[in-house]
Amino acid sequence: MRLGSIRCPVLAVGAKEDNIAPPGCVKPLIGAVSSTDKEYVELPGGHISLIAGRGASVHCWPKVSSWLATRS
Repeated sequence: MRLGSIRCPVLAVGAKEDNIAPPGCVKPLIGAVSSTDKEYVELPGGHISLIAGRGASVHCWPKVSSWLATRS
């Protein structure tokens, strides 16, 4: 499958201090998909702390939850 074939809503989340998947590698996904509903957000944290760190419940999960809720 090619990324350009993706037409469903896409949310790409980058972590500012991520050394495994740096924001510069994550953000281009938004330009590669054909979706009209697509968003990139860059949040504080590293690769794991973004979703499992003490700030995840403040920064990451409310954003992801809100994004999903509006599309459910």
